[in-house]
Amino acid sequence: MKLGEDMDELLEEFLNYLIIEKNVSDHTLENYKKNICRFLAYLKDTLHKNDHTKEDYKEDNRRQKGNAFPHPATAFPFQGMSRAEAIGILSEVKPVIIRGYMGQLQKNKLSKNTISAHLSAIRAFYRYLCREELVMNNPAAVVATPKKDMKLPEFLYYQEVEKLLNPASQDWVTARDLALLEVIYSSGLRVSEAVALDMGDIDFTQKNIRVLGKGNKERIVPIGEPALVRLQAYLDKLGKEKEIFLQRGDAIFLNNQGKRITDRSVRTILNKYMQAAGLPQHISPHALRHSFATHLLEGGADLRAVQEYLGHSSLSTTQIYTHVTKTRMKAVYDKTHPRA
Repeated sequence: MKLGEDMDELLEEFLNYLIIEKNVSDHTLENYKKNICRFLAYLKDTLHKNDHTKEDYKEDNRRQKGNAFPHPATAFPFQGMSRAEAIGILSEVKPVIIRGYMGQLQKNKLSKNTISAHLSAIRAFYRYLCREELVMNNPAAVVATPKKDMKLPEFLYYQEVEKLLNPASQDWVTARDLALLEVIYSSGLRVSEAVALDMGDIDFTQKNIRVLGKGNKERIVPIGEPALVRLQAYLDKLGKEKEIFLQRGDAIFLNNQGKRITDRSVRTILNKYMQAAGLPQHISPHALRHSFATHLLEGGADLRAVQEYLGHSSLSTTQIYTHVTKTRMKAVYDKTHPRA
């Protein structure tokens, strides 16, 4: 059973609004859609219990057994419902229902950060409905956001970065791997930003990179000399692989088929070189971006500048790295001061 066509249409309108007016990324869009559908599935049991028969509840329990929530594509009974009826149900939602949903998420042991993401999606959906004058109030507006868990980002010490990037390149694949990891660390790129780089994005003369970040926001970031050297070595070796070179188009980082490398491949590449360097393999590729920010701040970089380099829309997002540097400074103090 699908969501009703009218509800599908309403949700589609909201998602199009996010794309056109909010310029959200594909990843953010998918998360909003998933979280809203889960909430809509929850409403089935909250607003329509009186319409359920005993057999309905038995079927619900069978469907939900072992799962945090029923799958929204099969569990939400909006099929055949008119747009007016769907909006009528959404209008019935009160803050207490949303708080109940938050409690259900918590019972299913979702993290505070994940619960906050669900609430943000519901708020945005209702803001859109209010803007379109489809509902009168946003019930999620008065629901308190759970205080997020403060998890310090993983990073590598500079000595570990040196060990990681130490191998000398021999073939074009090794040259690619090292250039890729060096670029991510040198410019603090997200993995998705690094694999999306095209030839025209690199300015070898001015030593900077044009990056298309979250929400299709463009930024210019510096790139270090070691990264440029690695890049040039890779491109030189790639040029000798005539068959692959001709297929590559504009993409910089390619796989064995001459196509743009994927995000998932970057983790495999990093694990390979972490293992070779004798470093912990649980570190994600994003840790290179974290290392970039941490090392800049430790070297005295301005927090605002690091914010611009990382492409953070809010300074508060960048401030997490100040906690990392403070933690490291305290660890050094405790280890080296005779009266620590």
